[in-house]
Amino acid sequence: AASVKTKTKNDNPYCKMNILSIFLGSSFRLSYERVLIGDGIRQLSDEWEQKGVRIHLLIWEDYRAEFTGMSKQKEYDRDLVEKADIVFAMFKDAVGPWTEHELDVALKTKQPNIHTYCLPNANRPNIVSQLKNKGIDVIEVNNGNTIFAHIKQTIESYLIANNLTSPH
Repeated sequence: AASVKTKTKNDNPYCKMNILSIFLGSSFRLSYERVLIGDGIRQLSDEWEQKGVRIHLLIWEDYRAEFTGMSKQKEYDRDLVEKADIVFAMFKDAVGPWTEHELDVALKTKQPNIHTYCLPNANRPNIVSQLKNKGIDVIEVNNGNTIFAHIKQTIESYLIANNLTSPH
């Protein structure tokens, strides 16, 4: 069964929305791709909202900056990675330590809902090998548009497979 949450929209008990939470992890060096994909996911959410589904994008750029007494990474893990229904991660030059950590957290709870992408780079074979050694499949892509097309297909397949195309 899907872990997607059903929440009341506008405090009206007769108008409920299914909320699908998506985590997008990557290096800050992929900021162009992060913006492209983030914008696409937000537009996709607008389309699915008419069908009773809100797609909530969980990214560090939208996360609060104030200190709460806990390390920021532990907060990200708890509030972003662990709360996601589907985890997406992108790589280009290397598997950075923070994104790798987030994948390790996701591996504990999200498989098979972890999807990773690697953009063209001379180091791509090493990245693919490193992630495969963790049991993570990698899709080799050429650009951010290809990544978003796959993310969109994955999200839509998940929503349909879990019968989340109308409010519950």
